[in-house]
Amino acid sequence: MPPLSPTRSRRPVRAAVQVDAGPRPHAVTGGPDLREYALRCRPALARLHLLSCLQSSAPLPSGPVADGRAAVELIKTELDAALSALKTAGAAGTGAGGRRLLVARVTRLRLAADAMERVLGRAEEAGDLPGLRDLLVRFDILLSALGTVQHAVSDP
Repeated sequence: MPPLSPTRSRRPVRAAVQVDAGPRPHAVTGGPDLREYALRCRPALARLHLLSCLQSSAPLPSGPVADGRAAVELIKTELDAALSALKTAGAAGTGAGGRRLLVARVTRLRLAADAMERVLGRAEEAGDLPGLRDLLVRFDILLSALGTVQHAVSDP
C-alpha cells in the first residue's frame, strides 16, 4: 500500500450525490425528523435574505418579488409536509403534550411564512424591505430551534 499523503486518508470516500429517499425518522422519537424539513427550507431562505439586501425605498420590480414569492411557497410546502408528517406519525415516543408542542412550533413557522408573503406584497408596492429583514431574522431563529425543540421533547 502506498504511503498516505496529507491529502489522502484511510476513510472511505462518500458519494458526492445522495439519493433523497424522503425524510428519515427521528432517531429517538421514531416520528419525522423536523431538521430535514428545516434543511430543505434553507436554500429558499437564502434567496429571501438576498432579496432583503436590496437597497430600495421605491417599489421593487416584479422579477425579484416573484422569485421571493416562489421561495416562500417552497418554504410553505415544506412546512405543510412537516405538519402532515407530524400528524400522521403521531410523533411516536413523545407524549401528547410533546406532539402538540411540535405541531404548534411548525404552525408558528407556517404563520411567519404567511406574514413574509404579505410583506413581499408591501415590498413590491412600497419597497418595504426592513419589514422583510425583521421577519427573516425571526423565521431563521424559529427554524434553527425546531430540531432542538424536537430533541428536548423526545428526551426520556
